[in-house]
Amino acid sequence: MSLNWYSAADDPEVVEFGPVRALSIMGQGEPGGAVYGTSVGALYAVAGALIGVAARHGRMFELPCLEGRWWVEDERSPFDVPREEWWWHLFLRLPDAAGVTGNGPVSGGENDAMGGSAGEALNGLADETGNGLAGGAVNGPVDATSDGPVGAASDGPVGAAWEDAWVDEAHEAARHPAAARVQLVTFTEGLCVQALHRGPYAEEPKTLARMEAHIRDAGFVRNGLHHEIYLSDVRETDPEKMRTILRQPVRSA
Repeated sequence: MSLNWYSAADDPEVVEFGPVRALSIMGQGEPGGAVYGTSVGALYAVAGALIGVAARHGRMFELPCLEGRWWVEDERSPFDVPREEWWWHLFLRLPDAAGVTGNGPVSGGENDAMGGSAGEALNGLADETGNGLAGGAVNGPVDATSDGPVGAASDGPVGAAWEDAWVDEAHEAARHPAAARVQLVTFTEGLCVQALHRGPYAEEPKTLARMEAHIRDAGFVRNGLHHEIYLSDVRETDPEKMRTILRQPVRSA
């Protein structure tokens, strides 16, 4: 089973992951809409500030890929639910230990989080309106749950005390009106089925259909939120360059 958080095969595969920690922001609204844009801006503002705080403490880490976990609080299929009613946890995974860079995306390849350095990645993403972010950045389907986020991210404490203190510093330094909504969280997805989706977000249903077949054939059922990891620059508009990991937590039927 794959152990690389930022890697997936083209064909559906079974993977399993332990606890991870992240900066996360929760909200409801249309992908690319005002609330979504403000939330993404706050998330990147705090993450950028945290990189600076960590550097002052002699630790370094790279800005990771943007990720989202999605659901609807409705009995209907998510495709039948208005996009402004979609709920999401957007997050940026933090390294397991400050100064350890081996668990992040590979720079310079197709797994490069934002197609450039952390500073370049923040350029145009950290303002309070989300200007510069592709409106359809997370335009895929969501997990159709009626009772909210199964296995959703939960509030810390996470790791050593100095990590909490650094995040507090980053909140102060971010100077974003929604910075207080960004939380340090942990979650565990456990057993999952995932696949690499190549192409535009609108074509994700084709990959998801193959994943659903794999889930069924392996004797699993869905057991958590639809999860997307945006390996390519979220501002990318060329379908040939767009890469997204689609991940679905599962359990035995």
